[in-house]
Amino acid sequence: MKKTAFLLILSAGLCACTRIIIPGSNDTVILQQPVTREVFYCESDEYATAAVCAAELEEMGFVRLTDKSVFPGKDDLLQKGSYPPRRYRDHQNIPRW
Repeated sequence: MKKTAFLLILSAGLCACTRIIIPGSNDTVILQQPVTREVFYCESDEYATAAVCAAELEEMGFVRLTDKSVFPGKDDLLQKGSYPPRRYRDHQNIPRW
């Protein structure tokens, strides 16, 4: 019984000492160099924030990516009340790709 209690307290003590990182809790700023297409992910930590990292990279010519890329043909299907996309207009024989 004493060994079990000791091991339980020891394991609880070891678990209390670990650093728990929750995914998505840190601020993340994504930047890309327009010419070389190099991508950087700036995340906040205890030493510097993501904004400081992003500001330094912006001085070197990087640009913040604000929107995530989406499927290019997401508007090809006609929605209720929307104008028909190019694919369904008259005399639009130019291929998409």
